[in-house]
Amino acid sequence: MSDDEITDENYCDWRQSNCPLVKDLRARIAELEAALKDTTVCLLAAVSLLESGGKKAAPSNKMFDQMLVDYKNGVERARAALGEKE
Repeated sequence: MSDDEITDENYCDWRQSNCPLVKDLRARIAELEAALKDTTVCLLAAVSLLESGGKKAAPSNKMFDQMLVDYKNGVERARAALGEKE
């Protein structure tokens, strides 16, 4: 019998809150949400810094503008994933 095989001993009804699989998934989701929030805060700080005169950080205006676009897109994807408006 493989570890993946479901038996009476290892069966878990995912609708039950005490199911180990559900507990593990909830913990992982919480961990990923926390990481995504931290990343979003870092991206917001980078955008703020760049918007407030950090253009000298990039070799060219075009690269600077693309960095801002990329960071802002990252923030929006993170916010959408977290279900946040702002």
